[in-house]
Amino acid sequence: MMGRPQGDMVQVHMLTAYPAALLNRDDAGLAKRVPFGGAVRTRISSQCLKKHWRESPGIADLGDLAVRSTRVYEREVARPLMEEHGATETEAVAIAQWLMNQSVDTKPAAKETGLEAAQSGQLLVLTRSEVEFLQTRAAALLKELRAAGVEVAKPGDVPKHAELANDTELRATLKALPASLDTALFGRMVTSDLFARVDAAVSVAHAFTTHEEAAETDYFTAVDTLKSGADDAGAGLIQDTELTTGVFYLYAVLDMNQLRHNLVGNDDGGLPDRLARNLVEAMATVSPGAKRGSTAPYSYAEFVLTERGPAQPRTLANAFLQPVSANGTNVMTASANVLMEHRARLDTMYGAAKVTASLASIHAVKAEAPDRVSFPELLERTFTTPV
Repeated sequence: MMGRPQGDMVQVHMLTAYPAALLNRDDAGLAKRVPFGGAVRTRISSQCLKKHWRESPGIADLGDLAVRSTRVYEREVARPLMEEHGATETEAVAIAQWLMNQSVDTKPAAKETGLEAAQSGQLLVLTRSEVEFLQTRAAALLKELRAAGVEVAKPGDVPKHAELANDTELRATLKALPASLDTALFGRMVTSDLFARVDAAVSVAHAFTTHEEAAETDYFTAVDTLKSGADDAGAGLIQDTELTTGVFYLYAVLDMNQLRHNLVGNDDGGLPDRLARNLVEAMATVSPGAKRGSTAPYSYAEFVLTERGPAQPRTLANAFLQPVSANGTNVMTASANVLMEHRARLDTMYGAAKVTASLASIHAVKAEAPDRVSFPELLERTFTTPV
């Protein structure tokens, strides 16, 4: 018998349809694509999806999100030292650079001067608790140096004159700080052993169309309203862009045990389920934001299937190895039925998965499926009913 790891996994399967839109672009400004099952599909990257989800009110309003910038040490450490504690620019940059050298495996940005010399050479993801600790430590270092009558000019001067410049204590404190909500969900890779690595509690697949790509070039112009009859009759602007349409399959897995572990020190009671519930709501209702002004790509998922239990997660993407064809029917309905038929075949082959399933959809599903419920009821069943 195939072993199944014990755990508490929430699997999410969604189908969302978008009319003329350009949801996620590549470096050439065209829609992202992926070949699958011998056909090219339109794609939305997981990075794009996660960015919009974590910035949605349902996630952002629950608590602190991480700071993502090359300017963390410049804006959050060096600048406050000057504005709030009276440090000179030289002192502020030296202390900020020393803290950067000790806490992240990246060098300050090359060829920068002034406060900008405290920028990092690569993008950093620091939690709010980490930033606040660095601010507090920087202020304490400045106070100690001033008490000793020392005005540091470079990072190497800091440990020579400050007892607080202690690598061991710094490492222990940083590793004990809690994760932010977004790093608790999506994880954080770090290249320094000072900041704590956070393993992702949520795995997100790239969304792709259940059918072959459907795209066209949109040719558009803009009128020059100050032209008179004596001027040429041409448009003030002529451009083109790509527009796509499609039914997208999205698959994500929430490891609730990992999420609980990541939120230790940041959990006010019931936060993991509340955060996971709000994330699934964001998955269903928050759209990628490219070309919002000209396409209004605000679609809600019309098919949502959740499965919660200890079973090894499995995507249902292979239901669409053969692209869905409308053949005079609703492509969304056809996609939903193909997905549920594939799920039933997997259950026949491996045995019924040890999960509690809930389904919300505006489309009638003829294939074997759980009873349909409203989306709020689906969330209630998934995140408040004992597993």
